[in-house]
Amino acid sequence: MKRAVGSIPGGFFYFMKLRSIDILLGSAMIKRACHCAHLVRMLLACMFARAFFYFLHQTSSLPIVPIHTDDLAGADGLPYIDTFNDQDYDKSADNADPRLFLTVGMPDLPYMFNKDYIIKRNHVWSRSNGLYGYNISLKHNVDPALINVYLIKGSYWASSMNRIVFRYADVLLERAEAYAQMDKTSEAISLVNDIRNRAGGSTQMIATYPADYGVSFKVNTYPGSYSKEDALKIVKMERRLELGMESERFFDLVRWGEAAQVLNKYYAEEIDNCNIYSEAHFTADKDEYLPIPFEQLSASNGHYVQNIGNW
Repeated sequence: MKRAVGSIPGGFFYFMKLRSIDILLGSAMIKRACHCAHLVRMLLACMFARAFFYFLHQTSSLPIVPIHTDDLAGADGLPYIDTFNDQDYDKSADNADPRLFLTVGMPDLPYMFNKDYIIKRNHVWSRSNGLYGYNISLKHNVDPALINVYLIKGSYWASSMNRIVFRYADVLLERAEAYAQMDKTSEAISLVNDIRNRAGGSTQMIATYPADYGVSFKVNTYPGSYSKEDALKIVKMERRLELGMESERFFDLVRWGEAAQVLNKYYAEEIDNCNIYSEAHFTADKDEYLPIPFEQLSASNGHYVQNIGNW
C-alpha cells in the first residue's frame, strides 16, 4: 500500500500553527531565534507534564506528508525504520501497530469505526477514482452516522468537533527529541517507550478488528541501549506513527533540514503510481517558507524585503 494517504499536491501548507512561526516569518535570524525558543518551550512544557501521562487519553496515529501503511510493525513489534518501504503491508499476514487502524482508513475496513460504512475501491469512496489511492485519513473526521448530532449537513458540511492543537504525546516526543540531540539516549528511549506502551492499549475503538477483519496488533518497546544517531531515528519514526495526519510531519521535516530530501525521494518513487508527481519538486531553502504577500510589501513603503528563497 505504497500510496499517499490524503496527500494533496501543494497542500503541505494547509494547516499553519503558531508553533511553526519560524517557518512563516522572513529572515533566517528570526527562524533560528524561534527555533531556540521552540526548544526551550519543549523542555519547560515537559517539566510538569509527565506525571499526567497515564491519566490522559489521546487518539493515536501515523504522517501528514506522504506516508505508507507498512511503516508499522515487524515480527518483533517494532517499526521497520529503514526498510518500511521495501514491501507492501499485508493485513492478513503482517503485524501492525494498532495506531495504523486509528489513523488510516483502508479498503474493506470501517470508516470512522462504523461497520455500516465499509471503505471500498470505487468512485463512491474516492472522488479521484484512485488517482491518489484509496486510503482515507481518520483524523479530524466524523462518523457519517452523526449527521444532525455531531455533523451538520446544509449548504455545506460542518462539525462542532474541537481541533487538537497540541497534545501531550507531542510534548513527550519533543522532550525525547531534545534528549536524543543532547546524547541522553536512555532518557529519550524511555519516553518513546511510554508512548508505545500507551499505544499498545489504545484499541477500544478497534478491539474487534482482529476477529472481524483478520488483522494482527503488535507493538513492543525498544530494548537495550542506542547511539545518538539511532535514538534520533527512533524518535523521528515515533513522531510519524503517533502524530500522523495531524499536520506535524512537514514542519518536522523542515526543522530537521530533511524536507527536500524526503519529499523529492517520495516523488521519484511514486511517479509510477501517481503521474501527477512527474513534475513535482521541492526546492530547498525556498519551499520551506511562504512568500510575504505583495500587498504587504507594497504597503510597507520599502521597509519589508521579500522572504528568502527567491520568491
